[in-house]
Formats: sequence, structure tokens, C-alpha cells
Amino acid sequence: MNVQLHVHLRYIVPVPGVTTVTGFPVMSVHGGDVRTHRYRITIAGSLGQTGREAFADFGIAANGRDTVLTGTLDQAALYGALTRILSLGLELVELSRLADGTS
Repeated sequence: MNVQLHVHLRYIVPVPGVTTVTGFPVMSVHGGDVRTHRYRITIAGSLGQTGREAFADFGIAANGRDTVLTGTLDQAALYGALTRILSLGLELVELSRLADGTS
């Protein structure tokens, strides 16, 4: 079997003093052209203390029975947020990429 692997060099460093709810350091990727976009993520129900800590890097707002998370994310951070939602057993209601300048 012939496998080709293309690697775009980047380096990953921990963000000083910032950890996730699981205690792992938040990592920052440096290098390359990483595009970011504003996202609005709606999850069912309200967030308790653990949920608020898990999403401390987002704007958090109640919207009726749902909770709305907003933040500027690259592709990796978006997948990380979706993984946090899954890991916490939360229900994803809606995911929207916002137009530039929209909050």
C-alpha cells in the first residue's frame, strides 16, 4: 500500500493559565492561514456551572428554553465545540455561521 501524507507545518502551544473543564490546557495553533468565522450555536436547555465553564470562551445567552453560544472560531475550534456539546450530553438545536459584523 502506498500512502502519501501532506503536512502543512504549524506548531501548537498551550495558552498560559487557561484550561478546559477537564483540566487539559487550551491549545493555540500558530502558523499557516487559518480562517475564522463568527458562529452562533444553539443548544437545548440551560447550562449549569459545568456547561458554563466548558464554554467560557464563548458568549453565552439564554434564548427562551435554549442557550445560544457565540464565538469566533476556526474549523478546528468549531469541531472542538461540537465535541464538547456531544461529550456533555447536550442537544444541538442549530449551528449558524454569521455574516461578517453580525453578533
